[in-house]
Amino acid sequence: MQKDEFRIFEAILSSVIGAFKWVVLFAIVLVALTGIYKVDSGECAVVLRFGRLTGETYEDQVKKPGLHFALPAGIDEVVRIPVERVLEQEITTHYGDPSKIDPDVTKNGYLLTGDNNIILIDTKIKYQVTDPVSYALYVKDMSGILEGMVGSELNALVSGMAIDDILTGSRASLGTELLENVQASLDEKRLGVSLLNVEFMEMTPPGETKPYFDAVNSAAVGKQTLIQEANDYQSTTILKAQAKADETVNKANVEQSRRLSVTNDEMAEFQGLYDEYMLNPQVVLDGVFRERVSTVLTRMGATVVMPDNGSPVLFLP
Repeated sequence: MQKDEFRIFEAILSSVIGAFKWVVLFAIVLVALTGIYKVDSGECAVVLRFGRLTGETYEDQVKKPGLHFALPAGIDEVVRIPVERVLEQEITTHYGDPSKIDPDVTKNGYLLTGDNNIILIDTKIKYQVTDPVSYALYVKDMSGILEGMVGSELNALVSGMAIDDILTGSRASLGTELLENVQASLDEKRLGVSLLNVEFMEMTPPGETKPYFDAVNSAAVGKQTLIQEANDYQSTTILKAQAKADETVNKANVEQSRRLSVTNDEMAEFQGLYDEYMLNPQVVLDGVFRERVSTVLTRMGATVVMPDNGSPVLFLP
């Protein structure tokens, strides 16, 4: 009887062990299947085992697109990182409803300018992950990090500027300086992120003061328009005056050259006549006299008639 009971117990135990082997084998297969993960195109992944980065080299640490294997959750954590995608985040820390001012400043996030004015700024940041290892190790909430950094830096910059400058000519320089300063903070903390662009979606004073600022902006635009028109008129007038002056100078130079040429010709003629006069005074005097008389008569329109019998000379019209 005892032998039969032992055989039955032995059979049951054998069945349990056999079933347990199948359960263990199934669990192993299930773990293996659940450990397979896929990295999509445009992203990479890193594996943290008990919070520590796996892999000895950068190539081993960063998993490229494709199928990979990791240990079950609780042991390995797969962190996927969109390295090729441009990410955007809108920062509204210092922006609220421009139509009203809430007495509780903590609810609206206004910025105070250097000349004690209030302004609302809605900012958009575009960035890209450039170091997936640093990003996986040091970044848990990129949205919160950017919001804090951008908000703090924007507050520091705006507090040293006049509101007219912010709303008019210094908008671009403010964005450039904000981008550089926030990037420097990101690099210092080794977060593996590069900022691509800072865009101010809206810059506006509160609703109660907006009409006055609009009037100031309109006046500033009008002022610049008048200045530009005055500069254009000045340029045109100066160019015309310069052209007229150049034309007068050119004419004077041409006339000077002409008169010098005529004078030189007359001087040369006189010198030649003088040399002949020194040799034959009477012949030169007679020739010059006849030439001058002929010129005068030609201008008078008269004709000289010389009679053969020695009668007086006749002047005929």
